[in-house]
Amino acid sequence: ANTLVARLDGDRWRLSGEKWFCSVVDAHLFLVTGRPEGAPAGTGGLAAFVVPRTLANGSPNHFAIRRLKVKLGTRSMASAELDFLGAEAWRVGDFRRTVEIVLNTSRVYNAMVAAGLLQRAAREAAGYARHRRAFGRSIRQFPVIARILARLQTEAHAARASTFWVADMSDRLATGRGGEEDAPAWRMLVNLNKIWTALTCPAAIRDAIEVFGGNGAIEEFSVLPRLLRDS
Repeated sequence: ANTLVARLDGDRWRLSGEKWFCSVVDAHLFLVTGRPEGAPAGTGGLAAFVVPRTLANGSPNHFAIRRLKVKLGTRSMASAELDFLGAEAWRVGDFRRTVEIVLNTSRVYNAMVAAGLLQRAAREAAGYARHRRAFGRSIRQFPVIARILARLQTEAHAARASTFWVADMSDRLATGRGGEEDAPAWRMLVNLNKIWTALTCPAAIRDAIEVFGGNGAIEEFSVLPRLLRDS
């Protein structure tokens, strides 16, 4: 269903058409898929292109931002709808291999970010619980709070360990140091780890917000509301 058309213009490609979702519209480079003129229909006819934001002479490339997306969750990345108007691009590979690399890399990065958010949430909750007092003592001394803090720290450690392990597997495979069994194992584990960290992260941040009580819902009191959106 891809409607972006790629035309060869001398030694460069030009892209024309709509892109309904651009993840980070303020980036310096866009990796996009499009269909070269004359290519067959379906996924097999697609190719991957890199589009620079600015041309070699410093002028803007030929695309326009139609609108920013109103998204659930994070406000930290500006996602947009784009119109490519003969934008200059470099062809970088076939669709299947390029998307495989991009998706698996993004799965590792997604898990890495989730591990970082988990660690930050655990630290915020532990710090608040240490200083917040109720009934004459620190709230971290209450069993329910202590259990939440222990779970947050455990999940943060687990996410970091599993994600760095998957990243190390990726490095070994990329440098030819992996065994025959590593490639199929990595293809499965990079997905499972991404799913687990992605599901664990927002649940853990909600737990951290509960430690803060009513203050957890106040945007200017702590970083936790933003972490919840980003997760």
